[in-house]
Amino acid sequence: LSELEELQLGNIALTSGTGAGEAFAEALPKCLRLRKIWMPGNPKLFDKDPSGSAAFCRALGGLEELQSLSLANTGLTSGSGLGEALAEALPKCTKLRLLWFRENEGI
Repeated sequence: LSELEELQLGNIALTSGTGAGEAFAEALPKCLRLRKIWMPGNPKLFDKDPSGSAAFCRALGGLEELQSLSLANTGLTSGSGLGEALAEALPKCTKLRLLWFRENEGI
């Protein structure tokens, strides 16, 4: 994972029932060169999983090389500190040029 530069998982029906948020949060710190996370079109990825949403967003703060992030239509859910997690993580992503969160009714 340390050499991974792009993670593209768009439209593949990932669901929160698998604990995806926590799993990604655990794996992201190992992806030291990750520049692009593109996961749009997975409306149930974080659906009904506010703690997973927050854990994932908090982990983004360790991705110093991240330039492009699309979590459009992923079911990000407010609560359990999602806003705080984003406020903590995003300022650390100093190379971030594209941020796309549209179609997430929960935030």
